[in-house]
Amino acid sequence: KEKNYIEMIESPKNIKSNNIYLLRAIAVLSVIAYHYFPSTLNHGYLAVDIFFVISGFLISKSLSNRSMSASFKVSQFYFERIKRILPPLMTLILLCFILGLVIFRQPANVIIAKEGLNGLTFLSNYYYFLTINYFDLDSNLRPFLHLWSLAVEEQFYLFAPIVFLKRSKYKDIALITLATTSYIFYQTSPTNYSFYFFTHRAWQFFLGYLAFRVSKKVSKPYCLFFSFFVAAIFLIEDDILSFQFRLHLLMSFTFFSLATSDI
Repeated sequence: KEKNYIEMIESPKNIKSNNIYLLRAIAVLSVIAYHYFPSTLNHGYLAVDIFFVISGFLISKSLSNRSMSASFKVSQFYFERIKRILPPLMTLILLCFILGLVIFRQPANVIIAKEGLNGLTFLSNYYYFLTINYFDLDSNLRPFLHLWSLAVEEQFYLFAPIVFLKRSKYKDIALITLATTSYIFYQTSPTNYSFYFFTHRAWQFFLGYLAFRVSKKVSKPYCLFFSFFVAAIFLIEDDILSFQFRLHLLMSFTFFSLATSDI
């Protein structure tokens, strides 16, 4: 039994499955390191971009598998997303608000309440776009600031079933056009627009969708090598890699890591 268990863990399929968790771990640690040691890993915030690509990959695969069932309904997909995300989100916001009442004074509590409400409606990205720059020092005092990325993901979930399950011979052309437009917006717009707006982030979800479309089984777990390259890129100093080169390397290796994964 022990031998069978070891073979199961070390099989190429399981290594490729665990690769998704490895990518997520790299992204989480990079974001945490950025917030606690910004001078050491000052590009750690780019890990959010990796999360969006992973989401595009996972949701595309989930919708593809579900669409094979005759009983599948889009409303079921939405219900499961809400059921999975809303209860822990409401708990988090409630606990933070209670702690805010104990720790902070009245003006701060009003801000916390507003931010929590926007978090529940999945509009945090637009709220923070109008109120604060993510890279300002004051942003460290916003307990719900991290919900902006959840809001972007939820907005992607809203459109994903409609777009990816639509059967049309022009679908791929339309998706490529939309993704290219989104990428142009991302590159040419002011920083706050590119950072917070779903329309400027949509190309990253599409990259995950594309990784799913081209994914296939391979004889060796190359996905792990691509994931380690992702981790290494975060550690390379600024004077060696420009922001644009670093971003495109991260997106490329994340794409290849997912494209050679199977879950």
